[in-house]
Amino acid sequence: MKILAIDQARKGAWAVFDTQTKALEHYGVWEFPNRIYPFPKAVHEITSLIDGLLKEHGIGAVYIEDVSLGPNPQAFKRLAQLQGALINLFEQLSEADTTRGSGIAYGIVPPTQWQTFCGALQKHRTKELSLAFARERFGISTEDHNLADAICIGWHAVNNLST
Repeated sequence: MKILAIDQARKGAWAVFDTQTKALEHYGVWEFPNRIYPFPKAVHEITSLIDGLLKEHGIGAVYIEDVSLGPNPQAFKRLAQLQGALINLFEQLSEADTTRGSGIAYGIVPPTQWQTFCGALQKHRTKELSLAFARERFGISTEDHNLADAICIGWHAVNNLST
């Protein structure tokens, strides 16, 4: 089965893994900046993009990063709204898509779980360490910490979570 791991935000990323081989098969990033996309439009674009990825890659389960309260309450609120929109998409697909059998499964991964598993749980170094993990484990040299985080979320999921 294929899983989709998502680090969701206006500037987010995704990674597709095969649960049998634990191989990272595809990955990518997106960006919907404030100056061009009002928040509701960005949410619409992100959910449409995710819906397309689910269909394109034959995804059976999705894992998204849980939101956590940081220093910016407005950012927390927006991330929670985006998470709700994505959960709504997954629930709609579960109900509507009978070709998948039981529908699409999804899970919400607390940041500390994937960070611990990938060796990226160090205050003020998480971004640096997730980038290093993606480079060392998968040979992906990127400066986009969102992509590295999505890869870490997926790696944690294929090794620890049941679908």
